[in-house]
Formats: sequence, structure tokens, C-alpha cells
Amino acid sequence: MPAKPDRVIEWMAAASDALYVLARHGVYSQLLRIPTGSTGTEEVPLPFAGHVGDVFADPRAPGVHHLAVELGGAAHGILL
Repeated sequence: MPAKPDRVIEWMAAASDALYVLARHGVYSQLLRIPTGSTGTEEVPLPFAGHVGDVFADPRAPGVHHLAVELGGAAHGILL
């Protein structure tokens, strides 16, 4: 994944289908996905802009299993 001066990597975890990367772009979080066997990066759309506080991935299973997105101080749990 190429470096960008306006992006900070906060978290990475491997799932069975991809490497998932949580990045901060300004005050908002981005969830990025690098599929297994690929060098391309895909942005995983979030239901709304906010800060992702918690993310969990299991290397034995595909995808991200829990995402806690904070918007205005309130956290919303999302399963992807």
C-alpha cells in the first residue's frame, strides 16, 4: 500500500480473504482491504463518516467481524 502524507495507519489485521487496514484521513477513519494475492487496495464503504474505535478480524474467517464507529461521541456497532 503506497504511503500518503495525509493518511495515518492505525491498525492492521489479516483475515482469510484479505489484509484489512484501518487508516485515519483527517478526523475520519477509512477501512481499506487488500485481497489475498493482490497488490491493489480497495476502500470498504462505512455506513457513515466517523472514527472507527474497534475492529476485529479472525485469520480463520473472511472479513471484519465487528466495527465500532463513533459519530459525535456515540458508538454504533456494525457487523460486516
